[in-house]
This record gives sequence, C-alpha cells and structure tokens, in this order.
Amino acid sequence: RNYILALAKHARELGVTIRLNTEVVELRRSVGRGFELNCRQSGEAVEFMSEAVVIATGGFTANVPARMKIDGRLSADIHTSANPYVLLWDGADGDGIRLAQALGGAVTEGFGLQLLPIGGGRVLDYAGADLYVNDEGRRFVNEAAPRRELASAILALPDKRFWVITDQQSRKNATLGPKLLNGIVKKSPDIRSMAREMGIRPDVLERTIADYNRAADAKFDPEFGKSVFTQRISEPPFYWGRERIYVHTTLDGIRTDHQARVLDRSGRPIDGLFAAGETVGGVFGKDRLGGMGLTNCIVMGRMAGGCGRWRKV
Repeated sequence: RNYILALAKHARELGVTIRLNTEVVELRRSVGRGFELNCRQSGEAVEFMSEAVVIATGGFTANVPARMKIDGRLSADIHTSANPYVLLWDGADGDGIRLAQALGGAVTEGFGLQLLPIGGGRVLDYAGADLYVNDEGRRFVNEAAPRRELASAILALPDKRFWVITDQQSRKNATLGPKLLNGIVKKSPDIRSMAREMGIRPDVLERTIADYNRAADAKFDPEFGKSVFTQRISEPPFYWGRERIYVHTTLDGIRTDHQARVLDRSGRPIDGLFAAGETVGGVFGKDRLGGMGLTNCIVMGRMAGGCGRWRKV
C-alpha cells in the first residue's frame, strides 16, 4: 500500500492522468506508428492513442477456467489471496495477456501458478513458530516446506481446510488485530479449551502439540522432516484459526526480454509494446520466494517505464 501511495503521489507531481473505471476493450496498431486503445470508461466508449504501451495488468489468478487448465483442483471455491473473503472485485483475469497475444505477442507457459495459505488463521510472516493440524488434530505437513509442497498437502485434505496454532511468544503480523476482531482468529487460555472449540478431541491435540514441542527442542521433526524451529508452542494464550489455500500468483504470461519489451512468436521485440509485473511469464520458474513479486514489479516496471523515450501522441 505504501509503495502504491508513493508512486501515485509522484505520478501526480509529474502530471500523469490516472483514469479510473476504464477498461481496455481492444488494443491495436494505428495506421501510422503507435497504438489505438478502444476503452470503456464508466460505461461510455472512449479511444486513446499512444506511441508506446506498457501492459501491467497482473496475472490470471481470478480466471477460473484458465487456472483449471493448469490444475483441475482450482475450482471457483478456491479464492485468491488478493480477495480471500470474496468481498471485493478481483480483476486478475489475464486480459492484458490476451491484449498482447492479439498483437502477435508470445506467451511463456509451463511454469504454472503458486498457491499459498494466507487469508485465515495464519498470523505469522515466518516459519518455525506455528503448527498446522487437520480436523482430527494431527499434523499433516512440514509447516516450513516450500510453497508447492504445502499446497499439495493442503489440497489433499478432504475439505482443503486446516487449523493453524501459535502461542503468546510468537511475533504476530499486523493482521492479528483485525482477525481477532472479526473472529477469523481466536484466543484460548489452554490447549483443551482450544481443542473443544475446534471440535477436536483434547487428548489428541495435547499429544500432537507435545510431540511438536519435543521436535522443536531437538530441532528436528522425525515425522515430516521439519528442521526450522524458532520456539515451542507452549506459552498461553494460544492463537488459532481456520486456514485454507489461496491462488496467490500466476507464473505463466507474456514473453518479454530483459528490457521489458514484448516479444513476438519469433523472439523479436514488438515495437513500442512493453510489459511488466505478474502479467509477464517465466520470471521465477515454477515457484517464487516470498517478497520477490513486488521486487519484480518495481524493477521491471521501472525498466518498462523507459518507454518514456517514446513520445505520446
């Protein structure tokens, strides 16, 4: 949010016009050099012309048919991390990718997408201080596993949901307050009362947490191979909540070069057409480290911004 506010402020200082409620319906070459953009602005048809275009429309996490071609388990009941509670409009449907393809742009495919448990009971930004249990109160995965491995384990659960538990001593992120207020995360004075609220047998959950704490003391988990521990889960109150998997980012998209120029199917740059951010494919391979998405947007967005050398008509 702070990055966006800073960039928006700078854009206003430069005299940039930001057009809200405006959808690009068609992007095509003009008769001369440049592009024509047919748009719909607040329901009205409008047209713009420019000698250069930067496509920065995000990926296609909200496009259910497109993502199900990659993984048939990602039906409409799997929400996106940008809209976990389905309270907002999520426009990440891959429309920018289609605009580039209509102009002959190539697409990099085969890298898939990334899933992440993030919108529910999780309140930590690091591994080693929480544990995940299924509806029987038993662990089912190494909580510090790579995201792809985590996603596979979660999707294999009967209803693709699980419980996340941490305690008083862990360092919670800024979502804790709002999640407590909205009942997404709850707080319990002891393990048995927590288990009863979850609908789990207290003795099973007590045994699970005791086993986890022995693994934390030894810095090794014989059951799932976890070796990243920062603490035991033992200091009340305990914080817990229901969690699920979300479609977090797509890794396929428009093919570009290192200058953010969109490439055609022969690998040649398309004159005046640029792309940056999640709409570009193949940047990270088949997985992505946390925090790198924003880095990609800023670095390649700045590179694409070099198209300012093209004079706007």
